[in-house]
Parts: sequence; C-alpha cells; structure tokens
Amino acid sequence: MRGLRGAIPRGSCSRPFDPRAEHTLKSHGSRLAAAGIVVAMILAGLAAWYFTHRTHRIEGVRHVVLISIDTCRADHLSCYGFKRETTPHIDAVAREGVLFEQALSPVPLTTPAHSSMLTGTYPPTHGVRLNNGESLAASNVTLAEVLKDAGYQTAAFVGGYPMDAAFGLNQGFETYDSRFTRSSEKSSTHLERIAEEVSRPAMAWLDQHSGDRFFLFLHFYDAHLDYEPPPPFASTYADDRYAGEIAYVDNWIGQIVDRLRALGVYDDTLLIITADHGESLGDHGERAHGFFIYESTVHVPLIIRAPHGPKGNRFEGRVSLVDLMPTVLDLAGLQTPERVQGTSLRRGMEEGRTQGGPRPLYCESLEATQFQCSGLHGIVDGPWKYIRAPRQELYDLPRDSGETNNVFEKEPKRAQRLRTRLEEMLAEMEAAAPYRDPASIDPAAVARLQSLGYVGGGATPANSVFDPELEDPKDFMQTFERLGNANAMARANRGEEAEKEFLEIVAGRPWLIAAHEQLAQIARHDKRPAAAVRHYQEIVTILTEAGNSGKPSAPGGRDLATAHFNLAFALREDGKDAEAIGHYEDALRLRPDYVDAHNSLGLALARDGKFKEAIAHYEEALGIEPDQAQVHNNLGNALRQTGRLAEALRHYEEALRIKPESVSALTNLALIRATNSDARFRNGEEAVRLAERACALTGRENIGCLDTLAAAYAEAERFDEAAGTAEQAAALARSSKQDTLADEILMRVALYRDGHPYRAVTNPPAP
Repeated sequence: MRGLRGAIPRGSCSRPFDPRAEHTLKSHGSRLAAAGIVVAMILAGLAAWYFTHRTHRIEGVRHVVLISIDTCRADHLSCYGFKRETTPHIDAVAREGVLFEQALSPVPLTTPAHSSMLTGTYPPTHGVRLNNGESLAASNVTLAEVLKDAGYQTAAFVGGYPMDAAFGLNQGFETYDSRFTRSSEKSSTHLERIAEEVSRPAMAWLDQHSGDRFFLFLHFYDAHLDYEPPPPFASTYADDRYAGEIAYVDNWIGQIVDRLRALGVYDDTLLIITADHGESLGDHGERAHGFFIYESTVHVPLIIRAPHGPKGNRFEGRVSLVDLMPTVLDLAGLQTPERVQGTSLRRGMEEGRTQGGPRPLYCESLEATQFQCSGLHGIVDGPWKYIRAPRQELYDLPRDSGETNNVFEKEPKRAQRLRTRLEEMLAEMEAAAPYRDPASIDPAAVARLQSLGYVGGGATPANSVFDPELEDPKDFMQTFERLGNANAMARANRGEEAEKEFLEIVAGRPWLIAAHEQLAQIARHDKRPAAAVRHYQEIVTILTEAGNSGKPSAPGGRDLATAHFNLAFALREDGKDAEAIGHYEDALRLRPDYVDAHNSLGLALARDGKFKEAIAHYEEALGIEPDQAQVHNNLGNALRQTGRLAEALRHYEEALRIKPESVSALTNLALIRATNSDARFRNGEEAVRLAERACALTGRENIGCLDTLAAAYAEAERFDEAAGTAEQAAALARSSKQDTLADEILMRVALYRDGHPYRAVTNPPAP
C-alpha cells in the first residue's frame, strides 16, 4: 500500500491511510460499474429498436408477385395466431416483411373483391358487386394494364371459375390462364383446379421470364367449399379440413418462393400474399361467405415483403384491399391513376404509419338483394364498425371482435355519425364510377357459378338506395342456408332431395325467385322441360305483378326481360318454338338492346326456316355488340343457308378472330373449305388445319368435328386418314345411339376408300 500511496502524483493531498475511505471508494466503483451495465443495456435496446423500427427506403422493385388465397380467414394462418401450424412458408415471408394485422376486404365475394384488388377502387365504383356473371367493364384501369404499359411482362394463373377471363379480370394480362380442365372427385364440373395445377404452369412461365421485369398474379381456390385437401394434408388435418386446404396452399406458395430464389429474382421481388375474403365457418349462422359483412368474412391476411424493406414488422392500423394497387405502383415508382380510391401503404411499411393517418374503410354485400332482402353496407372507422341494415348494427371491434354485442341502442349518436359518413362515401363512390352499359346476365355463367355453390343469380341493383321496408338479411339467414344446402344436394346429383327442399322453401315463400330458378334448373337437368317452363312462368308472373304494383325495382335483382328470355329458352327445349319466339319478342320489347335475346330469337327463327328474319336479328345484335363471336358464327350459318357464301365466310373468320377457340366456327369454316361444290371456296390444307384444331379442342370426342376432319383429309387427298377418322366418328355415333348418323358417315367412308372427296350441295350447320 505504501507503494500505491507513493505513486500519488505530485500536488495531491497526502493524508494517512483511512480504511473507511477505501470502503467508500470500492462502493462508489461498484455503483459506477452497475450504472455502466444499465447504460450499456439501454444502448443495446435502443440499437435493437432502431434496427427493427428504423425507416427503410424500399427500392429496387423489379418484379411483382401477387398471391391471393381465395376464402382464407386471417385467423387460420399460424402467423396470425392460429392454434396449430398451418402456414410455415407464409410465416417465413412474414418474417422477411410486414404483416398487416387489420386488413379489410370491401366485399366477401370472389369476383368483386379481386376487381377491387386489381383496380384500387371500391365495388360501387368499378361496378362488379356480385358473383352473378357480370364482368369488369373495360373502362376500369387495372394494375396489370399500368404495369404492362410500363414494360412489365404480365401473367395470371387462376384456380376458380369466378376468376374466368370472361369476367374481365384479364385486362392487361398478356397471359391469363383460366383453363379449368381438372376432373376429379372434388370437381367434376371443370370449373376449378387445385394449387398444384395453378403453380406448375406459373413456375414454367417464371422460368421463361425471369430475365424480364414481370408481374405475376396467382389465385388459389382450394380453401373454397368443398374442403377436400389432398394427401397428406387430408389426414394431417382430418379434424379441420378447411385448415388443411390452407396448409396445402401454403406448401405450394413455399415452392413458388423457392423457384423465385432459384432463379435469382427473389431479392428484387415485391411479394404480396393476401385473400379476397374469409369464411364464416358458422359464425352468425353463416356456413360459408358472401351474405354478411362480419369480420370472419371481411378480415383478410395481408403480408408484403419488399426489396430492402423492413423485416418482421407488424402493422396494427386498418388497411383495405383497395390499397394494394397504389402500394405496388408507388413502390415500383409508377404513377397511380386518378380514380384509385386506395392509399399507398409505403409509409406504413417504411415508417409504421399510413399516409394521412387513420381513415374510414368501406365494405358491402348485396348478396341478400338477390332474395328480395335489403343489401348491407358497412363502414369501419377506428375501433367502430357500423352496418346499415333495416335493424342497424354498431360494434366496438377491439372489445368485441366476434361482433356479438350490438351497441347501436347505446350509441345512437355515434351510429348516426357513421351512417352519415357511410352514405357520403357511397354517393362519392357511385359518382366516380365510369360509364358502363347495363349488365347482361349470361344464364350459362350463372349456372356454372351455382354449380360451385353460389345460389343467387340476379342482376346487380342499379344503385345503393336503402329501403328499410325490405327484409333484414339477418332474418333471411336460415332460408339462405337452406337454399345453399339444397343447392349442394343438386350438385351432388341428389336431385330428388334438392327438389323436395326447394319446393318446401317455395311453399313458405312463394315469391322467392331464386328457389323457382333452382327448381327450373333441376327440371332441365332431368330433361323435364314442361316442369322447367312452369317455374319460369311463375317467375314471369311474380315480376309482372311486382311491376304492376308500382315498386321501383324488380324483386331479387331480376328483370322481366330476362325472365321472358329464360322462359323462351325452356319452351324451345320443350319443342314449343312458336311460344318461345313470342317470349323472345316480349324480352326485346322490354329491352331492345338485349343482345342474347336477339341472338336466341335468330336461332329460333332460323330453325323455323325464317332465315331472312333471323339474319336481321343477328345483325341487330352485332350493331349493339360487334365482338360477339357466337353471333358472327350464327349469322354465318344463316347466310350460308341463303346462298350468301362469301359473306358467311367473312363472319366465320370474324368469329375466329374474336374467339380463336370457337369450335363451331372452326368446324363450319372447315366444312365449307372441304366440301363445297364450288371450287373457289375449297382449300384442303386450310380445312385440315381448322378441323384438326376443332378436334384437339374437343378431345377427338365430337362426332361433327371428326366427320368434318375426315372430309378435310379427303379434300387434301389423304384418303386413308379420311377413312380412318370417319370410322371413328361413326363408332362414336353408334355408341351414342345415333344409328342414322352413323350409317351416313359410313357411306362417306366408302367414298374415301374409293379415293373420292365428299361434296355437299348445301352445307347445313355442323353438329
């Protein structure tokens, strides 16, 4: 100690050693050390907070991949707190990006929700509000169109018929793969395909375009009813097959991500994973989705992973699917179209807050209007959700996420403020809608949608005028579920049971048009056209009486013109062409621009030998909508029957320009090129090309296509192939008990064996 003391620098005070002073120094040093540790811990925490929450400048977006999981509840993803692991691959993406905890779908139906996703506008603006066969008008601007114009390669691969190209969602996509060709126990209707069948062609497309800037949109339909995940997910999730479907989709999302990594493009890819809507799973008495707008069907997952963006963040603010388009364009450095109603989420990702702060979000369902009930319109503003219905609803979502405690009576002033804002938003959105012609419902599209479980079918109401006198959807829910169950019976080929259930529903609600429509379809399926006529006639009567009562709109979104059209169609099937013609004419008196009615009336007149009148209606239809391939084909048939062959050829060619895969146009044109008695119109090589394409499209199982191909081979002097193909056609005719047709084809086989082509004086329409 003396040495230490002797080492004290000159000028220091020199005092005798005091043990108490040493203890004080030790204590003080300990406190300093402890304080240093605390400071270090604080600094480490601040550093960790900084590196987690610091502002990230997202840049370098070269590729965009948007993945939509149809019918996916947010709370069934493990990264959203589900009780078991369902989505390890999506969870991994969430750890590399931002998870939005409160994303809202504007409508719990597939076609309308995706229309919002791809246009950045709400349904009252883009105009697609139901899964009823209506399509997105070309006057809307889609995300794919903007990206395509900016030089991106654009492609979409979709899994379910509600996303078919016919509904206008293909706008801007250079490749739009909506070929629903799968045949399995799950779907014999060829209107859906599983995630593997969506992913494999998508990955092949990625292989070809990885060197380009690209926008890839993937739509997985698996989580939609019916829930039947493939092995091993069927056994792993035997107690929760809905969760199993989500887990199966997650597996393929993982493979998509792996392919992006393998191609070296993942780091430059803006990857978005979301859903169009959720699934009720029994909440509020609703088994599936589309009818109500509670959180179980409008709260959707949303995860965005961006190049150089934040990792592992969770954003608590409320956002909407209409925000996706402006977000993508902002991050890609592109201008957002003026009509877009969403807001870019860039600031939310980079800084943890949205542009302009919290804002009210809109949601709706007009599904109930198809059953003579009120529509539902909702607004979410902060913690509050208001639903406009005959019995109004108000929920405090943070305290009541299940929406089981309606506090409308306790908070009338708050509810009124929200209702006022909701109605202002509705007026603004409808005023922003681009001009579009009144939608025409395609009965064939409605039938396909109903085969997937949708039980509506009426047209979209003209506006959102609220009628408190209509039935509240909450009171119709039980009947709606009965309609859905009966529809499921019909889809499962249990027609007698389904018919009994629909008849019981009609007995209690004789004015319910949707039930009469289903009964008519069952009758048509069972080849009982007279019964179908009775139900369609009942619909005409209901709508006529409603019109005579002075009601402002037709019940259930149906109009009388369409009712006459459907009745005429059933009368044609019943062999009552004269009556059918009368109802087509009734439809056209009510709606002179009804293209389908002009076309169908033309067919009925042509079958009656009145080709001149038929031609007039086909031409009227094309004057309204020139790009109708089917009408061009039918007009070609009528012109051919009147000897105007050169004009007929032009219309067949126009039909193929519009729809290159039109089997009827291919076959009709090939038939003329192969068999016409006038050599000026024959061309064997072209006839073979056209007929081979028609046979390929029909899987070589169409008698008329094979018969035409045989004639084409003969015209091209390929007589052995002609004879063999004609024999195949004859065998098919024989197996389908068309013996007279089989005998006619075999006569042509003899002609081909002798080395002679077939010549027709006139060419009737091909089968």
